[in-house]
Order: sequence, then C-alpha cells, then structure tokens
Amino acid sequence: MRNVHPLSPMRSRIVIFHGPAVVIADQEGFLGAGTEGLYYRLTRFLSRLHLTVDGRPPRLVAANEVNNRASIAYYLAPSPAGRKAGPEPASDREGDEIIQKGIEVQVNRLVGGGCCDEIRVTNHALAPATVQLRWEIDADFADYSEAALGKRRQTAPVERGWRKHGPEGELILRYRHPKLPHATEIRVSGAGEFSYDGALCCSLRLREQVPAELMLAVTPVFCGSRIAPLYDCRSHHVLSTAATRSPDLTLRTSNALVQRAWDRAAADLASLALLEGEGDEQRTPAAGIPKYNALFGRDVLVSACQAAFVDPKMLRGSLREVAKWNATVYDDRFDAEPGRVIHQHQQSPLALLEKNPFKHYYGDYSAPGWFLIDTAWDFLLTGDAAFFRSMQDKVQATLEWMDRDGDRDHDGFYEYATKAGAWGEKNQGWKDSRDAILYDDGRLVRDPIALVEIQGCYYAAKQLMALAFEATGGIERAAALREEAEQLKRRFNETFWLPDENYFAVALDPAKTPVRSLTSNAGQCLAYGIIDDERSTAVAQRLMQPDLFTGWGLRTLSCRHPAYNPFSYHLGSVWPVSNAIIGFGLKRYGF
Repeated sequence: MRNVHPLSPMRSRIVIFHGPAVVIADQEGFLGAGTEGLYYRLTRFLSRLHLTVDGRPPRLVAANEVNNRASIAYYLAPSPAGRKAGPEPASDREGDEIIQKGIEVQVNRLVGGGCCDEIRVTNHALAPATVQLRWEIDADFADYSEAALGKRRQTAPVERGWRKHGPEGELILRYRHPKLPHATEIRVSGAGEFSYDGALCCSLRLREQVPAELMLAVTPVFCGSRIAPLYDCRSHHVLSTAATRSPDLTLRTSNALVQRAWDRAAADLASLALLEGEGDEQRTPAAGIPKYNALFGRDVLVSACQAAFVDPKMLRGSLREVAKWNATVYDDRFDAEPGRVIHQHQQSPLALLEKNPFKHYYGDYSAPGWFLIDTAWDFLLTGDAAFFRSMQDKVQATLEWMDRDGDRDHDGFYEYATKAGAWGEKNQGWKDSRDAILYDDGRLVRDPIALVEIQGCYYAAKQLMALAFEATGGIERAAALREEAEQLKRRFNETFWLPDENYFAVALDPAKTPVRSLTSNAGQCLAYGIIDDERSTAVAQRLMQPDLFTGWGLRTLSCRHPAYNPFSYHLGSVWPVSNAIIGFGLKRYGF
C-alpha cells in the first residue's frame, strides 16, 4: 500500500512549560488523570484542578496553547437565573440558547515558576445571576515517572490548611515527607466571596454583560524554598530576568512559514532553560518536555553545540553547568569514574531519595566526547583562550578517563558496561534503551559493547582538542592527541567495516565480533569525520536505501531487521536529533 496522506499529531492534552515548570492538562484544560498536573523539577505540585459551575462541569467551547508558556480555554454554563434570563414573552423552547449559554468562563493560564489562572466570568443572559464556582484541588507530590507508571514508590500524608487574607484566600497543601519538604500554595483573589469546604469555592454575583475577574495563583514550595513566579499573571510582565532569555541572533524573512518555524524554535529553546546556576548557566536546556525536564549531559551538549550560532551564550553556560557535575571519584552505584561527564542530574522525588541513580548518574558514553567537542568548539568560535584555559582541569580529567576507564580492556576501542547493577543503563550510547543494540538475528548483545558512533565521537573530540591545544600553545599535547585520533581512525575503518554490506557494523560485541545489524548509528560517523574518504560514498548510498530511508528521515534500524518496529523507541523509529547529525555529516563529505 503506497497511499500517502498528511497527518497531524493526535492531540490528547495541552502542555505548556517554562524552565522547570510544566503544566499538562487534558483537552478541556483540566488536571486530574494520568500524568496531568503542574510539575516543578519533575515533582507534581498539582495533581487535580477541576472546575464546576453551579455543581456541573461547564461545556467546553475551545481550549489550546497560545504559545509554549500560555494556554486559553472558553466554557459555557447555563444561567442560574432560569427563565428570567431569557427574553419575554417566552414559551418553553424560546430563549433556551440565551439561558443555556448564559454564563461564559474564560481561563487564561500562564506557567513560569508556578502557574496562574486568570479567570473571567461574563453573564450574557438578560438577568443578574449568582454563580457558584468550585475547584476540586489536590496535590500528591508524585515523581513524574510514578505518575506515568501509575505506581507510587514514595508517599506521605498531605496536610491541608485554609486561611483568609481580607478578600483573598489561600489554600496550602503540605507534603509531610521527612525528606521532601514540599508544599503547594494556592492563592485566590479578585471578585467574589471565597471559602473552602474540601473544595475551593467562590460565590460570584454577576450583572448582565459585566465581566468579573478573579485569579488563582499556584506557587510550589520546593524543598522548603518558595519558587517565585517569573511573570505577573494579569499583565504577563516579566518579574525575573530568567524569563527574558532569548537568542542573540534573530531572523527576519518574508517567508511566513520559515519565520513561524524559526520563532517557535527560538521560543521553545528559551523556554527549555533549566534556570539553574548563575548568569548564562541558567540557559542550559532541559532534555525534553515533559518527561526529561532535567539536566542530561549529552542532550545539553548536542543542543548547545547545534544552537551555538543562534545563542553562543547557551553553549558557554551549558559547559559551565555540566562541568560542575563531572565525576571526581569512583562510585559504582552511579557509574561514576573520575573525569566522567554527567549523564543525568535530576531533582525529582525518586532521585532525591536515591530510589534511582539519577541524582547524579554517569552511565553514558556520548557525554564525555561531546563535552570535549563543545569545549573546543567554544574556543574555535570565540577565540577566548582564557575560558578554554579555565576548563583545562575538567578537560584533562575527561581525556584521562577516556583512555583509562573508557577503553575498558585497553584494546584501542571504547566500550561500555554498567557497574551499577540493575538500576544502571545497560546501553550507554545515545540509544540507551535496554533492547537498542541487537544482533542481526534479533538476539540482545551483551556488554561490554564498543558502539560505532562512540568511536567517531571520541575521534572528533581528540581532533578538535588538538586544534584548541595547538592554538593555545600546547603543541606537544596537540600532536599526541592528533596521533591518537589517527590511530583510532585506522583501527576503526579496519575493524567495523562490513565489506558485503558496504557499511559499518553498529558495534563490536564482547568478543570483538562486529554486530551486523544495519542502523542509523554509523551515519553519525560521517559527522565526526572518522570514515575514510573512499568509503564515504558507499555509506551515503547505503543510508539512502529504502530499508533505512523513509523518504522523510532515517530509521534507527533497517526495516529488514527481524526486530524492526516503527513505533519502538530505538528499533525503527525516526529521530530528528540523529538525522540532524547525519545531515551535517553528509554535508561534511560533500553530499
């Protein structure tokens, strides 16, 4: 079947985000099921927020994101004035629309620090009315992964407190966990009389056609610290410089499609900022929304490198932030080894309680190579020798780790194997799912595994470091790195090449036998420059064969492989990040 039809992603929820704060709502804008909620640093500070009007759910008119940090929703509810709200004279059927659509509720939601709902209620009927708004509110302080799996691994009582501040009211939900001093503060203000009876209530007297406005502001208290909002709810004016991060380079074009794509990409990139550290360190981007809203070494470093021409301050800040977490000791629980670069740093409940290793976990082989690439790239872009020299201790430690611990059997290739047991990452390349690396008959490859693109990544790291050292006076160090890189390139092209496939193996197994599965991994080696020139054409042509190339992107695994599944994580899906790296590599070799 060759029929091709354009499809749009199926929308099942509304997601808005800025920095560590994310709101996931259902299609109607409410929170209450599955992973829905307000999260701050992967902790759910609101698990339920559901509105009723006069005891019934309002009827949705429309709800959608406005931009990455704001959404808007419209609802209708019957006028409680009944027949008085309709025109005169009125039969049983006349005036029904005016009555049934008499009350309009508009909710403008903004996220940043916490979140706030600006609520406007308008009486479009023909008589005054008193409406009762009621919000069911709850917070469970679940880890995002607990919410996704529907299974809790940490719980504690939630204490509720209500108090009035003049015309305003405040509900506090406090998590009574001995090691997680979290709380959620919900403040209501504006028109109406507020009370709390297990739900937050507002009695609102509405004149005809006169909007009444109220505000529901939600503030996380994270580990005892109250998180300040980034924006004023009513005006959307910036309250913190953390909200003003924007790329240094702007684009103006008459092509509206390109302009929209650029503007949205730039806004998304700015909103992904983790807002940790000082100055430009706060620009360090999260790995992804909503599941990976944390520091992931390789994701940060690849994104910052690719975005360097748009926002060079992100590259510099990301390097500083990542370097803070580089390992200095051996600790098998976290796959930590001196000089190894952070894979994940989370502040989620399970990470803080060490029920998983992600408080500071190092089980990734991409991050060390990209840390070196980015440090050299920053110097080559800026010529800032002072910053490059300030990173020398970190750079030297990572280079030493690479050949001391990264090459586990000292055979000249870099192979990974977790020491963290069951909670460590079995696969430590960019394809880190447990079934990502398979033999061509579908069997799982045991570790240690020497992954094809890791060899390329480390080759590029040494080559770029050689350039940077040479330009800053480290002539002997540069020569040594360049020689090591060339030896790796020679060994790589001899050992990983599959002559009958005109392509490279995805990995070497523990016996140093090439793993013959055909994947997109080898395509990344074009970007790193490790492939001999005379083999580059064969690799490019093989990538473009229909079993790997879909026509709109490269599959992670050939569709001829017995384990191929286009809906899998790494066994046939199409990843933009991999395609971007491969695209750069094709350009590098002149294709």
